[in-house]
Amino acid sequence: MKNKKRIIRAAACLLIPVVIAVSIIAASFFKTSPPDNPLLNQADTVDIDENNSGIFGLPQDFLSNIKQPEINTDSSKSADDSSSNEQNSSENETEQYNSNVETNNSTPKNVYVTENIYVPDFPNSSDTSNQKSQGDNSDAPVKSGDSEKNDSNIPGNNRTPSGDKTDTDYFTTTIKNGETVSSRSYSFKIIHNQKDLKVKSSTVTINGEKKPDFNGRVLLSEGENHIRVEVTYTNKNAKIISAYRDYKVFVDLGEIILTTDLTDQTVDTNTISFTANAVLDGEIVTVTAQCNGTALPLDTELYTAHLSENENIITLSAQWNNKKVSKTYKIIYAPIKTFEIKTSLIDCTVNGSSFSFSAAIQNGSEKSRLSITFNGSALSLNNSGNYTVNLKNGSNKIRLKATDTINGETVTINELYTVKYVPLANEDTAPHIEYINVTDNMTIKGNNFTLDVLPLDYLGSQIYYNGITVSLNGSVIPYKWDGKYTSYDLYFAGGTNNLDIRITDSEGRYTDYSYKVNCITVADGEPLGEITLSVDANVIGLDYLVKPTKITIRQGETASHTIVKFLEEQGFSCQYTNSLDDGFYLARLSKPGIGLGAKIPQALFDEIEKHGYEWKEQRYDDSLGEFDYCQGSGWVCSINDYFIGHSLSNSNLKDGDTVKIRFTLAEQKDVNGTFGKTWW
Repeated sequence: MKNKKRIIRAAACLLIPVVIAVSIIAASFFKTSPPDNPLLNQADTVDIDENNSGIFGLPQDFLSNIKQPEINTDSSKSADDSSSNEQNSSENETEQYNSNVETNNSTPKNVYVTENIYVPDFPNSSDTSNQKSQGDNSDAPVKSGDSEKNDSNIPGNNRTPSGDKTDTDYFTTTIKNGETVSSRSYSFKIIHNQKDLKVKSSTVTINGEKKPDFNGRVLLSEGENHIRVEVTYTNKNAKIISAYRDYKVFVDLGEIILTTDLTDQTVDTNTISFTANAVLDGEIVTVTAQCNGTALPLDTELYTAHLSENENIITLSAQWNNKKVSKTYKIIYAPIKTFEIKTSLIDCTVNGSSFSFSAAIQNGSEKSRLSITFNGSALSLNNSGNYTVNLKNGSNKIRLKATDTINGETVTINELYTVKYVPLANEDTAPHIEYINVTDNMTIKGNNFTLDVLPLDYLGSQIYYNGITVSLNGSVIPYKWDGKYTSYDLYFAGGTNNLDIRITDSEGRYTDYSYKVNCITVADGEPLGEITLSVDANVIGLDYLVKPTKITIRQGETASHTIVKFLEEQGFSCQYTNSLDDGFYLARLSKPGIGLGAKIPQALFDEIEKHGYEWKEQRYDDSLGEFDYCQGSGWVCSINDYFIGHSLSNSNLKDGDTVKIRFTLAEQKDVNGTFGKTWW
């Protein structure tokens, strides 16, 4: 038994070298035998549908005319295993491609749907990167081949389109070729039929324009549309197959629908308003309206036509491309014949002393009568109904009175008109601006600006906001405050701004002023320049609490923000009402020892006594604020020596301004000069 086992082991050991030797000889034989090159064989004829310009393929003799590559049969100089694998892979791809292409005998003629199947380049063949297939798809992009490697620079890893037709039903769509739809919005689905293929990409092209983000819906053009759906697949061998289908879809949006509440009618008023709308495929089309040949404007969804007496023609039309609709309506204006006074008089202001007007009775009976009085005196009537009077300066009154008997009853009409005569202003009578804080062609930094203006009439009386019109770049700006100055909150645009001001006195004389203001815009928080700020309590003998100091102002900060921030940096605590952004009022400043050594000057004490102010016992060593010492005490602020009558939260500072925070005992009369002296 033991001998038998030894014999079996010896035989196995002898067979192993024999198997290895046979394998080496077989491998050498296959290496030295050149593989069959499919390019040497005559290719099957590819069917090209000449009736469809969207189909393209290869010429019949294309593959057979390609130069045969040289194949190295010397086993000692053979390529390494990777080169051999690449060549074998290319040959396998060629076999796969030939098996998927239909011949002339099996491919149906005049098939609209075509498939563009990509095949790989063969190793050692000439460069075909610039070759183009026949048909309209000659510029189709190069797709990745079925090599496991992804580097497109490796020969055999790129594919070029063949454009051959195939009966393989790779995909279908829900598009009905040649159908006509009534909307530009068009939806369809792509249905993939080959379950063993993986979708790599889908592309939809509408009228030559690719839609990379197709989500099931496209927007077509009116009329004929060309749709191409192209899908690229990969099979289980990583081979890339690209197929497409072409369709035609026609869009007929129908007719424009024009709707309106206008009808043929007779009216007794000289205006008529109506709506008119037009839609095409759910989208609004502009409506053009004309009355007696004159275009009508659209105001808040209404067209308003001014009618002439008797017949008026209103035409509505809407057009989109070559579609047009029009409707015409006849409107008869038949005014009610009522007893009235027809006159040219209106309340007005004129600059000439001679004034003419007309006045007459309309639709009166033989018993109708008209009387006219001018400034209380009767005017003589005439048949022409035209009158001329000489006006006095200021207001002139013209009264018209008409009477008639209608259906046995007396009817009376009274009308009163005011004509204001204002002689044209001259150098002696023209109103003027006494003070304004802008100059022509000035340059400011920052958008926000507080305009202060003080206008006077020729008698030296102040003109307030109702006699001032301020316009910035064509927009009227409302006033903010009225006091010593009338103030306006302006917002300048970057560059040149046009500031226009009209001053009108109580008698109607006016003067116009115009300024160019250049604005340099900066971002919020950026510096605008410097102001000089000081805080004093001289009225109680404490001199400066903060001596005049230069501080930086910034874009977007109002005066309240700038001043409170500075005071807190100086060690003060600020107590105020409302907020820094709205209605700010500085009520009290606190700091250790701020009120020590206070003493009211005797002359000021006597002046306050004379004006009847009530003294208070309220006073503190470490704070100073309203109602300390006297009933009229508190903090006030002046900008460029003008005590503002509005909140600091509504004030915008500019470069170079001087700001003074001052304590007052008598409602600022002791610091603004009202008492005949200013306690600085």
